[in-house]
Amino acid sequence: MLWQRILRALQAASNLLIFLDITLRLSADGFVAVEWADLRLYPGGIEFQYSMPTSWCNWLLLLRTIQMPHLPKYAPISQNRALWSLFIKSFKKLAMSSKKTLKASEQEREDIAKSRDEWRKFQKTVDAHRLIFLDESGLKTNMTRLYGRAQGGNRCLDSTPCGHWETVTILSSVRLDGETESLVFEGAVDRKMFDAYIKEGLAPTLRPGDIVVMDNLSAHKSQEACDAIRKCQAKVLFLPAYSPDFNPIEKMWSKVKQILRGIKPRTEEELFVATATALSAVTADDAQGWFDSCGYAAFKN
Repeated sequence: MLWQRILRALQAASNLLIFLDITLRLSADGFVAVEWADLRLYPGGIEFQYSMPTSWCNWLLLLRTIQMPHLPKYAPISQNRALWSLFIKSFKKLAMSSKKTLKASEQEREDIAKSRDEWRKFQKTVDAHRLIFLDESGLKTNMTRLYGRAQGGNRCLDSTPCGHWETVTILSSVRLDGETESLVFEGAVDRKMFDAYIKEGLAPTLRPGDIVVMDNLSAHKSQEACDAIRKCQAKVLFLPAYSPDFNPIEKMWSKVKQILRGIKPRTEEELFVATATALSAVTADDAQGWFDSCGYAAFKN
């Protein structure tokens, strides 16, 4: 089992005695899973906890605390570089990633879990070519790259507006072929602005049989906007609550904002131009990857 391999690797690398307290349970997919474990390494008093909620491929490893004679009783494990390096090397050998994805805890509610299951069934029956996903996001004039590199011993320095910056909203849709219809404006999304976007921007591009999918924002439920979509012989569907993972446009925002951070627009006019540049960089390959990762497949003609 994977947890046994972890323990063997840690024990071999540290020559410390391991005490382990494990609770097992039967997971939803029929596998016996480690629900939680409290692991202690002695001497040294290393303590950490890990859990596996649903399946063997979904390990969540939480490094908790370390007790050493020369450190405070519950000092962070990262304060001991040698021991931290030991843990990192051990988990790299086991090909364990440090990446972590957060989801809304509300997804575990019975009503929402049921609606998400129903949506997954819908995904298997719909041709992704028919789907148009719609959403909005905020853009600012203080955006910059999140990471940088500098010579060892030095910090990578950058500057952004700290007290005053401009904020705009972008409304956009995305199809499987990467086609987008976007509107950038000042202020937040209200029904009046949303109606105008649907009537003047999205509706003229709709084809019979299209399905417009959006989240449950109150402005999205405008009767006037929904009627404008249906007049084009298209349908309107709303995603399950707390389910951005079903919306490929969330991944499009990630690419758009990454490009904007590189351009660093510092005025509203520059932000409008930079946004157009970022949207033009969205390709069909991008969109197909986003749709696929969210569970939507294109049917072959």
